[in-house]
Parts: sequence; structure tokens; C-alpha cells
Amino acid sequence: MPDRAATPATSHFSPLQALAVFAVVVLLLAAASLPLAWLRDQFSALSAIAAGQLLLIGGIPLSFAALRYGRGWAAALGLGRPKRRRLLGAVLCGASFWYLNGLFFVPIGEELVGGSEALEELEAMVSTAPLVWVLVTLAVIPAAAEEILFRGLLLPALRPGIGTALAVLVSAALFSFFHFSRIQLVPTFAFGLLLGYASVQGNVVVSMLMHLINNTAALLLSTSRLDTLNELLSDHPGWVGPPAALICLTGLTLLHSQPHRQGEN
Repeated sequence: MPDRAATPATSHFSPLQALAVFAVVVLLLAAASLPLAWLRDQFSALSAIAAGQLLLIGGIPLSFAALRYGRGWAAALGLGRPKRRRLLGAVLCGASFWYLNGLFFVPIGEELVGGSEALEELEAMVSTAPLVWVLVTLAVIPAAAEEILFRGLLLPALRPGIGTALAVLVSAALFSFFHFSRIQLVPTFAFGLLLGYASVQGNVVVSMLMHLINNTAALLLSTSRLDTLNELLSDHPGWVGPPAALICLTGLTLLHSQPHRQGEN
């Protein structure tokens, strides 16, 4: 059975509430484009990304949950203590799926836009910044903020009305379009499906951990910081792909719900 996610049925947001909060986030991001551009020019692009994630993408759902449910805000967003095996499953999937995503789905995105300029711009942006700041702004903060919005707010609100499978599909599609990047459209959608499955089987903490590990692995191994290892992974997909798939499958098995047994952790 799914982990006790501290989300009583009476604490779920309604679909209309969740979609309204999502619309507010999108509109405020658009309205904040000039202040965020100023922040980018005065400090760095990473600073602007961090501000948008903290104040808007994660901050607005958190604020709404606090106003709506008071001390039950964490329950309303599905934040609870997951089972240890699901945390392990999240680590395994996060550490392996980024490679499978890059192997199978990123090329589709590159085909859609006719190149990889957007990915090259990202690499240029992070290659000169301190590694800790890169990981905080592009791994830690997005993993928390985006999961709160998409898997903490939207997905549980949609499930009662349209069913689990369709709710995962819709939340993944919104997650994909939300990144406003054609080259990321397909790989982000694929990752969104996996994150949705993780949160449904466990809770939002599980999908947060998976998101964090995925982003961290991709940032460390897809830039010039670890050229030798990156070349090894890129040049030998036939050697790396099958083990990565096996690791991901093992993670999915650990995530999968099992009948509850007394004393299960």
C-alpha cells in the first residue's frame, strides 16, 4: 500500500483550487520576468532561477496550503515519512533514469528543435559557477519546489475526479510544458511520469528525493566537470545502458506497492 503520506482525504485540494494555484504561479512567473531579469543581470542566472523557484513555484503552493489548512499544510501537500525501501527505490531510479532519459528521449527533443543549443547554453551557465551553488539552485531547490507544485498539489487534487493514471499523465504534461523548452519537452514528460508514479506509490518526499538525485547526477555528469567519466558514459551506451535499465527497474520494484504487513518499514 502507498506510504502514509499524511494526506487525509479531507485535506486534499479540490481540482479547481489546485488548477487555480497553478494558474497563479504561471501568471506571476510571467509578471515577474522583468524583476527576475534584473536579478539575473545584477547577480547571475542561477540566482534568478533560485528566486523564481523559492518565491513562486514552491512558495505560492506552500502559502496557499498554510492559509487553507493551517498546521495541516504538510498533510495537504502529501508531505510525510515514506518507507525506507521506497527511499532506496527513489535513489536507484534517480541515479539511473537520467542516463536512460538522455539516451532515448533527449535526442527526440534535439530532433524537435533541430539542435542542442539550449543544452549547450545550460552547460555554459553552470560550467563557471561554484559547484555547490549549481547543485543548490538546479537540484535541491527545484526538487523541492516543483514536486510541491506538481506532485504535492496538482496530482492528488486531480486523482479523485479522473483516476490515478490520467492524473499522473496530466501532471507530467503540465510539468513538461511548464519548463518552456521544446528540447526538454519529451524528456521532462518522461521524467514527470516516473515522478508521478513515485509519489503515488509513496509520497511527495519520495518524488523529491528522486528528482534531487536525477538532477544532481545529470549536472555532475553532463557538464565539463567530469569529462573523463562523461565521455565513458557517452561513448559506450551499449555497456552502460543495460545496467542503468536494470538499476532503474530495481528501483521501480522497490517503489511498487505491496500488501501491508505488520511491522513493515
